[in-house]
Amino acid sequence: MGRGRARGQTRGDSPPGSNAVPGQPGSSTQHINVVPGASGSSTGNRRGRGRGRGRPPHDISETELAPALSQLTVRGVRERGVRATREDNPGRSNQQTIQCGPPPGEPVSLHTNYLKLVKSNGLQVYEYSVEINPEIDNIRKKMGMMYNGIEELKDKIIYKNHILYTFLDTIGDEKEYHVISRARDGTETNHTIKIKRTQEVQKDGVLFSNVFFNFIAERIQNWKRIRRDYFDPTAMKPFPRFHVEIMPGYQFRVGDFEAGPLMSIDTKYRVLRTITVLTYIQELVKNRGKLETAQTDIIRELTGRVVMTRYNNKSYKIDDVLFHMRACDEIELRPGYRISSVDYYRNRYNIELRDPEQIMLLSRKKQRDSNGEEKEVKIHLVPEVCYLTGFSNQESSNPRAPMFKEIAKVTHSDPTDKVKTLTNFASTINESPISERWGLNIEPSLLQLEGGSISNEAPIIGLNNSKFRVERGRFDSMTRKRFVLSTAKIGDNCHIVCHEKDLQLALQMVEPGCRFANAAGIDITFRREHIIQVKSQRAEEFIRAGSRLNSKVILFVLPNEKEDRYNAIKKYFCVEQPQITQVVLARTLKNPNGIASKITKILMQMDVKAGGKLWRVDLPTKNTMFVGIDTNHDVMRKRSSVGGFVASMDQDLTRYYSRVFQHDHSSEEVFSGLQPLMKDALNEYHKLNNNCYPRRIVVLRDGVGYGQMELVRNLEIEAIKRAMSELHIQEDELIFTVVSKRINTRFFMNHGTNYRNPFQGTIVNNTVTRCDEAFDFFIVSQSVGQGTVSPTHYTVLEWRTTLRPEDLQRICFRLCHMYFNWTGIISVPAPCQYAHKLAFLVGQSLNNMEPAPQLRHNLFYL
Repeated sequence: MGRGRARGQTRGDSPPGSNAVPGQPGSSTQHINVVPGASGSSTGNRRGRGRGRGRPPHDISETELAPALSQLTVRGVRERGVRATREDNPGRSNQQTIQCGPPPGEPVSLHTNYLKLVKSNGLQVYEYSVEINPEIDNIRKKMGMMYNGIEELKDKIIYKNHILYTFLDTIGDEKEYHVISRARDGTETNHTIKIKRTQEVQKDGVLFSNVFFNFIAERIQNWKRIRRDYFDPTAMKPFPRFHVEIMPGYQFRVGDFEAGPLMSIDTKYRVLRTITVLTYIQELVKNRGKLETAQTDIIRELTGRVVMTRYNNKSYKIDDVLFHMRACDEIELRPGYRISSVDYYRNRYNIELRDPEQIMLLSRKKQRDSNGEEKEVKIHLVPEVCYLTGFSNQESSNPRAPMFKEIAKVTHSDPTDKVKTLTNFASTINESPISERWGLNIEPSLLQLEGGSISNEAPIIGLNNSKFRVERGRFDSMTRKRFVLSTAKIGDNCHIVCHEKDLQLALQMVEPGCRFANAAGIDITFRREHIIQVKSQRAEEFIRAGSRLNSKVILFVLPNEKEDRYNAIKKYFCVEQPQITQVVLARTLKNPNGIASKITKILMQMDVKAGGKLWRVDLPTKNTMFVGIDTNHDVMRKRSSVGGFVASMDQDLTRYYSRVFQHDHSSEEVFSGLQPLMKDALNEYHKLNNNCYPRRIVVLRDGVGYGQMELVRNLEIEAIKRAMSELHIQEDELIFTVVSKRINTRFFMNHGTNYRNPFQGTIVNNTVTRCDEAFDFFIVSQSVGQGTVSPTHYTVLEWRTTLRPEDLQRICFRLCHMYFNWTGIISVPAPCQYAHKLAFLVGQSLNNMEPAPQLRHNLFYL
């Protein structure tokens, strides 16, 4: 119980309330005076540290959640040759033990970005609960009192959220201190600080290790915490040409893994603008003429973005733009006290705002008050002192821009440089006097483990069973041959709609397009008389022209990437008048470089949307339906989240049944209403496969965080089981796997005295895997030309099958070859990517409206 209580009390730096009643006097009493506003550390007084820099309540790391989830799910049992043992779920008839041998394929030796913890002395660490009466809401003042105000504890404690850790064994079970604090107006307050021992803690345990190393980063190294990462503001790398600075940092976390408690460590970079948000707003206003007409652009560009205030190095998420409020308007800072932002910054930070009429920004944050109650705090931000981080949507849409190329030289470090940076981090931590004093260090070198490589086991199969090798993650070479398995036979039943200025570009699709289509084996013929020209660039003109056509596929050549026009076209032809459409920008056809490859890929998209089969891979399973699920969140427009659901309808995974589902809120990820969708998909499979249901169902769920695993099991997996039960399908062949691609785990291979990325198809199923689910594994699916490759993590939540774990590992890798929008390997299995594309189209372009039923058997969303 002590461990669980402490875990709950150490999430974030916002002070949870103290519900404790002042207890009996301690065995000793000490009277101390505290300088007002002082904040301390074990190395002395550091100004400005510890003022509410905790991560928000929702920002919880996977390592913190794993032990808590273990009380809800079943803990793994570490045995030689036995990866995990799970007790029965409700409805299970017996206990299931999953045996995992070595990774499949050729053995390969790897390093990973995990470090072992080392205890260098025998000091015991004690945990104490802390009661301060009267309570202090000001975090900075409280931290100063605890670190600098009590002489006996100075340089010998770590304090976080009413929990104190120390290696002192002279305090006893309980002790009381009396401290005097002084406010700015000279008012003195007497505080009673009572500490009571709760338990002895393991120095290398997950809970204390995270608190300890975070303490070193924030208070000893003076790194700045932004959400869960730590950055070094003294190591800024400027890019004056682009008005950008890069702040390097680290993300590290200790967690329980198969090899025991380990620290995962990865490099992070924060992009920080050198121009203020006010300047950015002024540029948007200048483009539109006046503020009133620029409001839509301002909301679109700023809402959801993260800004940093340099005067205190804090970050905030912009939730709203307050056009009705000005910096000169008074705001209620606390009950009974109002002040304008102009006066506040002048008095508090000695900053003179130049524009008192500038509009204001709003950030909402949840935190706990002194009574332990969670409340929403509204933080008003002044654009003049805020700096944008990251990139805008427009900038991100052009990754080949010179700015990204220059920045990538810093952020996309190769494996050798990455390993060097990580080992430097270990040296920095170990050289800290705090590490030596407390006796807790980390290994100076990265952890080694064994993996397996199946990179050459999945050739692409085309027409007449011709096989194509995958080279560096790509198989573009097959497009130079007649490779298509089965064409949709569009013939000349296709049209092109373009603006009259783009007629010559559309004509490129006629003669060259037909030639390239014939070479690839795609039955599609463009005719000059099937090119429809419009005189206006308005979306209504393109829609009107397309709606009059009786065509199997319509190709729209758009003059530019105006989002409203694209959305209007897609919405009309996906919802109101179901029609397969393909959209291409005029600039794509203007550039003569690689025009053959561009046109071929446009033809491939059109063919597969109309029902063509481009290629396939061999899978070690038959009569299996693969289901992909993903969710799209519209943060900018705050609409309800949209989920994409796709299910394969044939053995080659070239036909899918696609549906969408609506969440109740914009931030929901897990969906409880899967039962009717799953039932419909099974019935469709039954119709298309000689009245037979699938023998096996494999669900690949993308987009779920580690903290939602139990919710997924209780809602989504149970809904799928109910659908199977309704149709009298046995549940003995059901696999449910969560796919996570945004992870920090990295793997490296020795390359002489340097390091290189692992081969595509490298699998790891040991050492850095977890034991709190059936089993899990990593796959390096792709090959990258720059930087360090990111593996994908697979966590199996439901395992009722006669397959072996290595079969699933091979299947997942081979499914990464089956995404028809890319002649190469992608990072996740194709059903996941199809579900993502479907949810994204509906959420971003169709205004959350479900596509017409006539399109459910087409990959119209590619």
